[in-house]
Amino acid sequence: MGRRSKYYIIQENIEKIKEWARAGFTNEEIYKSLKLSKDTFYQYLKKYPDFSDTLKNEKSIADYVAVQSLYKRVTGYEYTEEHTEYITDDKGKKILGVKSLKKVKKQIAPDVTAQIFWLCNRKRDIWKRMNDFDKINSETDIPKVPEFDDMTDEELTKYIENAKDKDKEE
Repeated sequence: MGRRSKYYIIQENIEKIKEWARAGFTNEEIYKSLKLSKDTFYQYLKKYPDFSDTLKNEKSIADYVAVQSLYKRVTGYEYTEEHTEYITDDKGKKILGVKSLKKVKKQIAPDVTAQIFWLCNRKRDIWKRMNDFDKINSETDIPKVPEFDDMTDEELTKYIENAKDKDKEE
């Protein structure tokens, strides 16, 4: 008689595994956390398509969230911050009641590092020489993007705003 399968470990911990995958754990971190060998873990991925699909789906969720977050950092974004001011007694201690509730719109500027990362990965052919930042000395070192070359600053700004509006609709 052969050894008993350890697949029950996967079954008993599937919710944890999903959580770990959404949190960005690698397969190695997952199988080590489960105290499974690399070979056993990968055998189960091949042998049990439901397990494999679950892991892929959960990782996809995490990847999607990361991409959306990166995109927000690349383009900048707005958010509303809420400030609650409470009624206080003479000593500054909070007592029941809200004096005011303020909503303040704040803007986060686009992040240049996120933009460089995005461009180096999405437009490799144009931005690949930008990897060595020490060699960049002037505006002439910034590569041209053909589809935007003939646009004025005003047209480019309008194009970016339209892209942001489309993104908000989605």
